[in-house]
Amino acid sequence: MKEGGEFHLEIADLQDRPVPGKEWFLRLLEAAAGEEGKVPRISLALVDDGKIAELHEAYLGDGSATDVMSFPLDEEEGEVILSVETAEREAERLGVKMEEELALYFVHGLLHLLGYDDRDEQDRRKMIAAEKRVLARVGIEPASRG
Repeated sequence: MKEGGEFHLEIADLQDRPVPGKEWFLRLLEAAAGEEGKVPRISLALVDDGKIAELHEAYLGDGSATDVMSFPLDEEEGEVILSVETAEREAERLGVKMEEELALYFVHGLLHLLGYDDRDEQDRRKMIAAEKRVLARVGIEPASRG
């Protein structure tokens, strides 16, 4: 959500890998605002696989590491948790820049907060199309997921 012409983003970097700065994430947040729905105030946590696996277990009963988790806190706020370790590993596997993979995860989490879902094939296709639109707004073409 815009307030005073700016988007609200708080970042907690709880891992050791280098990541883009706050302005980079704000560009992605602004790009996501082009989709339907409200862009809430965002708290972003950048974590490693161990931490996201703990959270995945605690909230979804699955102890494996995942790429991104998002939680609506209320109508105006949401939290996105990204595994930078997973982004780094997957970027290497796919032959893309880590920042591009991280951007995809952040946008994916934001779209969940905007009401997108990917539980069935039709919703998944809509979400992928929205991801591509948002990333294109900042000049990123996501890697093929084969």
